Formats: sequence, C-alpha cells, structure tokens
Amino acid sequence: MKISREILCSTCSGTGSKDGKASKPCNECNGQGIKVMLRNFGMGMYQQIRVECPDCEGKGEIIPKGKQCADCSGKKVKSEEKEFNVEIDKGVKEGKKVVFSGESDQQPGLETGDVIFVIQEKPHHLFKRTGDDLIMEKDITLIDALSGFSFKFDHLDGRPVVVEIKQGDIIKPDDLRELPQLGMPVYTRTYEHGSIFLKFNVVFPDSLSNQQMRGLRSVFTPTPQPTAEDPSERAIAQPFDRESYARRKEEEKNIITTITIIIIMKIVMKVMALEFILAILSNNGGNYKNIIFLCVFF
Repeated sequence: MKISREILCSTCSGTGSKDGKASKPCNECNGQGIKVMLRNFGMGMYQQIRVECPDCEGKGEIIPKGKQCADCSGKKVKSEEKEFNVEIDKGVKEGKKVVFSGESDQQPGLETGDVIFVIQEKPHHLFKRTGDDLIMEKDITLIDALSGFSFKFDHLDGRPVVVEIKQGDIIKPDDLRELPQLGMPVYTRTYEHGSIFLKFNVVFPDSLSNQQMRGLRSVFTPTPQPTAEDPSERAIAQPFDRESYARRKEEEKNIITTITIIIIMKIVMKVMALEFILAILSNNGGNYKNIIFLCVFF
C-alpha cells in the first residue's frame, strides 16, 4: 500500500538553508511562532487572541529567500510516496493493527511517529462473519424443507462446495445447520477452522389450488376442526396489514389526546369560575343572582 508522507530534505539535512546555518529568529514573533493580537469588538471592548505568525508560518525562524534550500524551498521537509508491504495473516480479525515503527511524517528535532494500518473487513454478499464462524442465509422452498435437497456455493477462496440436506431432515423456519471446519481459519492456528452456520428461510407459496390442498391433506393429518353445528361465534382471520394497523393506532392515540385536552380545559374553566365566585362572595354585597346563575351554568 502506498501512502504520502513528509521526510527531511536530504539536500539540506532538514535545515532549510543552503549552508545549514542561515536561519534566524523571526522578528515579528520573537522566535515564538505565535503572535498576540487584539480584536476590537467596539464600545471599547477588545479580545486578546493568539494566532500563528504569518511571517514564519509558526516556525519561529526565517530563512532569507536567497539562502533557502533549492530542493525544499526552505520548508526543511519534502513529500514522498512510500510503499508498505502489509501482510495480512490468515484468520486476522477486524480492528487488528499492523504497525510500522518510525515511518510516519518527519520533522526536524522531533521523534518520528509510526504508520499504523487498521484492518477493516468488507461486507460479503453471501457470508457474515462472527469470530471464526461464518453465517450464510439461504431461501428454500417448502418442498425442499420437507423432502431434503442439495445446493452449491462458492467459498471465499473460490472453491465450490456442495451441501446436502438428507431426506428426513426436515427444515423448519429459521433452523440452523452446521458445516464444521468450513469457517474462517483460526488466527495463529490456521490448521483449525470455524464453522459455517446455514440459516434457512422457508419460503411458503402465496396460494394453493384445490387439487394441491387435497393432495396435502391426503399426506398430512389436518388439525381437527369444529363441526358446522358448533354454536360458537365464528371469526374469519384476515391478512395482517402493518401499515394500516399502525395508522389506526396513531388515530386512536390522537383521539385520546384530544379528549384529554378537552377534559383539562373544562377543569381549568371550572376552577376559574369557582375562583371568580369566591372573589364575589368575599366582597360583601355581591350580586348573588349572578353567582347562582354561574353555579347552575358550570
């Protein structure tokens, strides 16, 4: 893998000057690399801020243009692309770090850091990894679930694998079957492998003809059904519409909210009326006819 990094200029040995001695402290920042400035907010108010010195670009020193290194233009470093051979061991897990010590950006007078590659797994169209195991989901028909079947898939290394579900091994929805030693290699023990777990999704037909239903009833024992003379209440089960159900529940919630608001408003109005009546009673000589009217109204 190639990365772009900064390295010390080999021409000037990282000094930035032709002779290695031409740099001098920046007069604008006194060699600090930063300047203190005052920002005027008006009304006699100022804020003191620290900014990078524009003359020396925060370096604290200046190399006259005539004495700058021609190879790095006085920057002391220059860019290069370096190729790293990142070896990925078998079975390595996501998040594993591959470290190349002292191969990061170089700066004069500073210790060079490391280049770290972090392993990230790309999603696969067929498998999902969990540790050393792989999970593969497979849609099968009802007849396959009941009578056995076989299918083929290509493994991660490209080799074809045929899986056989024997007759009599009935697959139920969300059932799992294991293929031992066909999963990921175990890290540091690549002679061992995890498993592939097959998760089956049984796809049922949308409808059946009368002939198909009679055929199924002749093979399977149907559930005992109530007779026509049974006086119990009859209810017909209908397909469940999630969107319609959610919409109906939201409407019910809105109705309850509206009713609650109305009740609260009525209570508030009655409390206000009661306070008004008590205020009139507290004034000797109040109009009792109006009080009686308000009491009857509320």
